[in-house]
Amino acid sequence: MAQYNKPAFNTAQHLQQWQQRGLLIPDMDRAERYLSNISYYRLSTYSIPYCQAPAQAHQFRANTSFDDIFALQTLLYTISPSSHWAQRLQELMQRYPRVSLAHMGMPVNWAADPFWQDALHA
Repeated sequence: MAQYNKPAFNTAQHLQQWQQRGLLIPDMDRAERYLSNISYYRLSTYSIPYCQAPAQAHQFRANTSFDDIFALQTLLYTISPSSHWAQRLQELMQRYPRVSLAHMGMPVNWAADPFWQDALHA
């Protein structure tokens, strides 16, 4: 069995790390409450579209806030927890190739991003 020497982060430490990566957190107490109920690992998946390209740099785009990530997670889950929204979005983008993905905030290699890989193959 593998041994890991890296200590686990608590909720406050995860939020602090996100702040260091450029995420705006207007209400830290509220963010801690939400994150402790949702879990960092579940919510972090929804942060990927807000990351600068490449996503592996772990830096957020300018003016991205915790509320943006939380809203995306809440809306998508509330609308349809078993939705195929990612596949439908991909079909639309393929059907209308003249629509600028950059203007929609999509990174150049969006389909290779782990967030979209998971969403497209769910």
